[in-house]
Amino acid sequence: MDLQTLSNLFASTINPDPNLRKAGELQIRKVSNEEGMITALLQIIATDNVDLRPDQAIIANSDREALRTHILRLLATSPSRSISLAIASTLKNIVAHDFPERWPTFLQEVKALLTSSNIREVHAGCVAVLEGVRAFRNSMIPQIVQELFPILVNIATQMLQTPPTAAAEIPTMLHLILKTYKTSIVVDLSRHQQNQESLVPWGKLFFAVVDLQLPPEAVPSDEDERETSEWWRAKKWAYGSLGRLFHKYANLAIRF
Repeated sequence: MDLQTLSNLFASTINPDPNLRKAGELQIRKVSNEEGMITALLQIIATDNVDLRPDQAIIANSDREALRTHILRLLATSPSRSISLAIASTLKNIVAHDFPERWPTFLQEVKALLTSSNIREVHAGCVAVLEGVRAFRNSMIPQIVQELFPILVNIATQMLQTPPTAAAEIPTMLHLILKTYKTSIVVDLSRHQQNQESLVPWGKLFFAVVDLQLPPEAVPSDEDERETSEWWRAKKWAYGSLGRLFHKYANLAIRF
């Protein structure tokens, strides 16, 4: 199937006509395991020919190597939010199935993104850590936390040195980083996170975000819009992390 036909097929799944939607979804399921499907999807994503829905990221085993090779770079160069969501959803799936046995370099690749001087690569690294935590919730989280969370807290702490503005880059990454921490402690608190070397800098970060004074120009004037802005979402996840730590891990939280 050529790229244009495949692109049109995905576009049909958001057609207002329910019959066309159903036909498109059935055809996608039919061809999803064909050799080369993921390579074709990556080419479509890279050229922004179609907005992929996250739940359509179907992965054939034969295409996983190509996916592992390109997906983090595609995440860093994604041209739209809808495509980023599709790539992130696919990343979560591949990490859950392939890390660490078939993708032993995943953490190092993400670390390279997080330590890049390119803001889009840093953002992609933050998304990748969140999806890695979401993929496991428990079993592999301690390894991810130990390798990547010290970098995350340093990134977030440095970003807070910049006065808040209406620009979305900093609050969006703060939101991702804080959401990642909260997600990582839903089931358990890893041994690394129980150490003062982790608790203290993260605790300071949470309180700093909660106490952050936002100038009027940094957030929407409308109250409803303000509550959905990235700065307020960052505050929400900071509050959520503190609440989780003090209510479920109170004996550890006193170390702050």
